Amino acid sequence: PDKKAGIKGQLLPTKLGIYLIGKPTSENNTVDFSTGWDPFLEDIASLWLLHWQIFSPPFSAVSWPLAFNFCSLQTFSPHDLRDSIINKANDDSRLATISPNSYEKDASCIIRMYAQSTKRDHEIRCPFNMLGLLESATINGHFRFAIGRRTTLPPLIFLAACFSYADSLGSTAQTISLNDLAYGWDSPGVVFKIPETECGRLLERAIKNFQGVSFIESAGRRQLHFKDKPLELYWACLKKYYKENA
Repeated sequence: PDKKAGIKGQLLPTKLGIYLIGKPTSENNTVDFSTGWDPFLEDIASLWLLHWQIFSPPFSAVSWPLAFNFCSLQTFSPHDLRDSIINKANDDSRLATISPNSYEKDASCIIRMYAQSTKRDHEIRCPFNMLGLLESATINGHFRFAIGRRTTLPPLIFLAACFSYADSLGSTAQTISLNDLAYGWDSPGVVFKIPETECGRLLERAIKNFQGVSFIESAGRRQLHFKDKPLELYWACLKKYYKENA
């Protein structure tokens, strides 16, 4: 809400929205798309970046983190995914009060959002289908999370997510372990569904031309080291990526 203007409930674009889509103008609430990095979301990197926002503070999409972090089923139907989400939600007294119907709708939405549909002519496909995070299983009507290498995920976007994750932890430490980046709650590895080895590969590629950051092994653990504040590095990564890919 814009408290200065005294308009209760007014929605304003975020910093990311302004950078990505374009600056608002004073004329009829329009947007100057020429100022945006990728105003029409033509670069799949922007879809990865927007997918990451679902899991970044402040959290509002409850079912998405529960599904991505805790659904360990090898394959699942929409009802199976719903039950998995509800079972984990019941561990939290606040989440347990949400109607099961809401979780059922969310489970269905998650599958429609990420699974590639075989229907081409009679439905509008969600752009997030392109990320390949969900795939059809051999059992009809069942799906599974597709864990593996992400050829369409740019290393700099992954590195930006790592800094965003480090910032969300609220620690003043200037290091974060590869293990945490791969397996932590709402970590890049979990959100992007990639294994630890792939996380390491993306980090190695990303830091080659990014100053003030190193990825080294210390006491038997691979760690990402950085000098500046994580949030500053997050924006630096994004600006560098879109400048180089304009």
